[in-house]
Amino acid sequence: MPRQTQPTHLLPRLVAHADWGTDPRKRQMATAIREDSHYVAHAPEPVGDLTTFLDRLRERVGPGEAILLGFDFPIGLPAAYAARAEIDDFLEVLPLLGQGQWAEFYKVAEAPEQISLQRPFYREDAAPDDEAVRRVEGWILGEAA
Repeated sequence: MPRQTQPTHLLPRLVAHADWGTDPRKRQMATAIREDSHYVAHAPEPVGDLTTFLDRLRERVGPGEAILLGFDFPIGLPAAYAARAEIDDFLEVLPLLGQGQWAEFYKVAEAPEQISLQRPFYREDAAPDDEAVRRVEGWILGEAA
């Protein structure tokens, strides 16, 4: 049976993957450009200035060409918040978020009094008093709240 090939017009012209470390100096990306029916991989390079990142990728392929972009983001919680919320292991608590004592973790608070360690996210206009904002920032930065 002959090998079937994918029509190249359906494939992205550029494939890029960025390792998104917390230190901007360590952010690297690897790229590959489609040439005819195959991809040519290039050496890793710094991600560089975030304000021009996508524009720089677009310049490599030209108008109307598709780009497939992947990211390897660090995940976790700020250490001070985790300590205050008594979270010792992020991977252990991750499947618990959204249920039990963490049932409202992903629910964005509509009012300042709804903000808590178990519900830390809020709309900007839901925390009009500076006290609520300082409380959440204190959890994140490790300051008394």
